Amino acid sequence: MTVICWDGKTLAADKRATSEGFVYACTKIFRIGDRLLGFAGDAARAGEFRAWFEDGCDPAKYPKNDDEDASYFMAVRRDGTIERYESRGWPIIVEEKQFACGYGRDYAIAAMYLGCDAVQAVEVACRFNESCGNGVDTLQF
Repeated sequence: MTVICWDGKTLAADKRATSEGFVYACTKIFRIGDRLLGFAGDAARAGEFRAWFEDGCDPAKYPKNDDEDASYFMAVRRDGTIERYESRGWPIIVEEKQFACGYGRDYAIAAMYLGCDAVQAVEVACRFNESCGNGVDTLQF
């Protein structure tokens, strides 16, 4: 239950997490080396992914994903290139200047298209998608 947005300058994410009907706040974006990272999906997978990323991103050591739709990750390089990781250790390069992922992505992409920055786009998604909320975290280079 997430929305993560990149507007070309700022990586922003909501803080809502859920577990068996319980709603709580957690951080979904991180700075690791020269990249900004965001995760959507299973929080335990996010921990595995962060450790894999910190260990050098060897595709052969990518954490096994039994449910390919459950979790995915994005990394933003300093030059603005967006890498999306799904079920394999090789990134999908997103050829867009702005990007959003997670349950609230449709609202966020529309908001950015209409001129909102990443923070405003997350706020819009949180307003209209019950799976998003609990505040906003941001990172910039």
